[in-house]
Amino acid sequence: MGQSFFGSQCNTIMSKLADLTRNPEVWHPPQKFNLISSNDQKQLESMLDDIQVVRDPLLAIIDELYDIEHPAKKGDRKSVTYSEFVKDITSAGEKYGFWFYFQWSKELIRYPKKEDLRKLRTSRNKNLITQKEQDKLYKSTVAVFGLSVGSNVIDSMLLSGVGGKLIIADMDDINPTNLNRIRADFSDINGSKLDYSAKLISKTDPYLEQVHLRNGISPETLTNTVLKHKPDILVDEVDDLSIKVAIRFFAKEHEIPVVMATDVGEKVVLDIERYDIEDIQPLHGKLTEADLKLVTNGSLSQQEIGLIIAQKFIGIDNVSERTVHSLQEVGVSLPAWPQLGETAVMSGLAVSNIIRRILTGEKICSGRQIITF
Repeated sequence: MGQSFFGSQCNTIMSKLADLTRNPEVWHPPQKFNLISSNDQKQLESMLDDIQVVRDPLLAIIDELYDIEHPAKKGDRKSVTYSEFVKDITSAGEKYGFWFYFQWSKELIRYPKKEDLRKLRTSRNKNLITQKEQDKLYKSTVAVFGLSVGSNVIDSMLLSGVGGKLIIADMDDINPTNLNRIRADFSDINGSKLDYSAKLISKTDPYLEQVHLRNGISPETLTNTVLKHKPDILVDEVDDLSIKVAIRFFAKEHEIPVVMATDVGEKVVLDIERYDIEDIQPLHGKLTEADLKLVTNGSLSQQEIGLIIAQKFIGIDNVSERTVHSLQEVGVSLPAWPQLGETAVMSGLAVSNIIRRILTGEKICSGRQIITF
């Protein structure tokens, strides 16, 4: 009797929950409101019923900006200089900065103006990154193709203020098994990898421009869409080898550098290809034309492709015994290639570091680096 009642109640609850079940909201460009404008005031007022959370970090913004602009007086909150600084900002009241509404989370957040936000975001990078270098980074356009390891690249780029325009591409959704290398959680399951990264970019800096390629990368997409945005650098983290080759032919034709990190067990194989300054072969010439045809013509299993790539491109010396054994088990006892979150994060850090150094003019030549713990 009790079990039957519990089952009935459970079914009722699950039926009601089913009506509320939704996949994660897709990214929408954040709406910007300048409360100096009466039109913006009216529009925001009309949306008040939709807003669920308001965040106003004004006091933190004031204190941090003051310390940045008056470093010798950091922490001094009793001086006339501080009082005047606060007065200049608070006299504008609600009209200071801009308010951004994020539709997917129904949050309204006050941000400082673009210049002040960038001061706040990057002041602790100085002078490891000079102001001149930071300006170059903000004016750059970076394309990131593949948003598993690529999401970690974006995480690291945002920390260093790399990229004023970001071109991001991925056609896949976040699955539960992605959570060992993407910094998402279960609330992000069934949402797209692209939306996950796009939301992070927007909330970190809503002034950043984004270009989204929801159907991934193809030779046509590279020519018809990517090229018109004039990327300064390409990041290749896609799985499809034929697309990797297409990216490099495109990069070679248009003299754009390519950076790629391959996480192999507990190692990162970092490949740098400077098509902008050197006449080099795609993928360092490690795979012959015959190899490329073999792995892209559909005749090989995933484990056979994995072993060819491990032996000829990655190099057997860079592949641990456990990794080789795991690759042989793909499709047998393992559903997919093994990857560690630690090396995915390390890949993101390594790629972001090379991007920053290339964009700021450091002499980085083509080649391969092996990074390990």
